Amino acid sequence: MRPRLRALAPAAVLLGALCAPALSLAAPAGPPAAPPQMPPAPAAPQKIEGPTTTDASALVLSRHLIFVRLEKGFYEVMELLDFENKGKATIVSRDGAPTVRLALARSSNVRNPDARMESAPHGLDPNQLKVMGPEVLSTEPIPPGRKMVVYLYKLADEYGGITVEKPLLYGTENFVLLYEKDRVQAHAAGFSPQDPITFQERQYNRFLGPGKAGATVRFHVQAPASTGGLWVFYAAGGAFLVLGGAVGLWVRNRRNQSLAFRVEREGLLRQIAALDDRLALEEISPGDHRRERGPRFARLRELSGG
Repeated sequence: MRPRLRALAPAAVLLGALCAPALSLAAPAGPPAAPPQMPPAPAAPQKIEGPTTTDASALVLSRHLIFVRLEKGFYEVMELLDFENKGKATIVSRDGAPTVRLALARSSNVRNPDARMESAPHGLDPNQLKVMGPEVLSTEPIPPGRKMVVYLYKLADEYGGITVEKPLLYGTENFVLLYEKDRVQAHAAGFSPQDPITFQERQYNRFLGPGKAGATVRFHVQAPASTGGLWVFYAAGGAFLVLGGAVGLWVRNRRNQSLAFRVEREGLLRQIAALDDRLALEEISPGDHRRERGPRFARLRELSGG
């Protein structure tokens, strides 16, 4: 695996910009300081100076950020872990035991539940990495101080979205789930929603809360089009049925009305012809003829569109 530095380096800059010493992720009031840059992964093991220890209890996770974006049928998940070795000795591996462990998430996708990782984590020596099932293990020495690790993987989407299960190997009081606004909808039980943030001209909604080591965080993500898709389908079908029935009823009424007009018109023609015959036979006076023929003739012109 080779680290994809161009894709992950901006994320490290975001971590430096967001993760100020305070737990709040709001932007500072004054001019922002230059964000810390991620150190490049070492090409070869460096000589360890100072005391060492195999006790990893001094390694704590200050912040854990998970970004979720939707890209071409996959959820692109990027995790940023802000570690700090608070001890005075470099943490080293003992008999191949890992110094840092990273866990991949799984989803409820029936056909493709496993995460797909296409590049090595940034911030760790790729020569000292090993993949064991859903975990990535590193035997790289961890010197005192801060260490940021960024890794990216993909989860396949499916209709209605997916439920993600994310194991937490390290506890933190500042666990943040960020999902792309207007492109991803998310629900995470037990976490409080926060104001959205903007990064690289994209807005992210977010949930914030503590994460306990050994726990599994579950959250549901889906594309906005997945919400109510079935309801919209049935509603559209019902609308077409109603509209079709209304059009059919209108056509039938028009036909019935046209037939009624034709019958009435033929009846008026017969009545007018009968009056004219009676006038010719002098069976009716001219005044009575005009009085009875006039309304019938007016109605006949109305039906004929004259």
